[in-house]
Amino acid sequence: MGPLLRRTLGVFTLGMMMLAVPGAQAAPDLKAETEQGRRIAETVQATVAAVNALLAHPHAPPHANTFFVLRRAGDWYVYFGWLEKDGSRYTPALVMTAPAGKLEQMHQMNGAGSSAKLTAYARAVSFAQAQAAKATGDRHLDPVLFPTASGIDVYVIQGGPMHDAIRLGGDFLFHFDAQAKHLRAQVRFHKAVIRVPLADPRLPSGKTVGSYHTHVIDEEPTATDVAAAILHPALAPMVVIGRSGAAYRVDATGAMKLEPAFAATADVPLAAQDGGVVLAPAEALPANAR
Repeated sequence: MGPLLRRTLGVFTLGMMMLAVPGAQAAPDLKAETEQGRRIAETVQATVAAVNALLAHPHAPPHANTFFVLRRAGDWYVYFGWLEKDGSRYTPALVMTAPAGKLEQMHQMNGAGSSAKLTAYARAVSFAQAQAAKATGDRHLDPVLFPTASGIDVYVIQGGPMHDAIRLGGDFLFHFDAQAKHLRAQVRFHKAVIRVPLADPRLPSGKTVGSYHTHVIDEEPTATDVAAAILHPALAPMVVIGRSGAAYRVDATGAMKLEPAFAATADVPLAAQDGGVVLAPAEALPANAR
């Protein structure tokens, strides 16, 4: 997937909730992106559960500058620890764990020690976050770590809502070797970071209940689009317009369908078939799309 040259975004009014077209067929070629997006969202949810568990039982904060999440044998492990400045050693200060599907049981685990593998994971996460922050100017980012058979993959996505808004875009995928000493490839899914307000007096409902954006180079929704729709229900239903003009609907479960009821160009706000209104706030559009 190439980086996007331009992206436009709008927010739905409540009238746009009837977008589904009877008989619309699921796009089978989107299954991989759907499943990966769900995995990304689940990993972020595990991080949130660990932080919430820490806040519910306050004690001395861990000596940490790097965190990441691993899923092993059906359990989540959330590591908070210290990576030496030269990346030579990662020392876990605190590890939280919970069974998959039971994040409410998140609790502290004892006896976690340093290892070459954990150090490699921390090195990959630290580098990926630093690169994403440099590119976007934003440090409120969530790393999502996936060890692979041949190396380490790290997604970096925008963090949770801030100041009554969700930030969409500015997401990356970094491919490392198994020791995280060499960056093999870097993918930037969305060039811009767009602020999507959770409340807007211009909307009849007073709040955002859906979103759309256009892809100029990528045709289909990305795994990070799917994760955003799951993690931030206000963005769903999310409609993604591919460069061919085809529209894809992503719901809050991450499920995707081709949406023939939509038709738009990159620069023209969409008009709903059912008469609902779509707003494209000027401040949400890149300068070259206004």
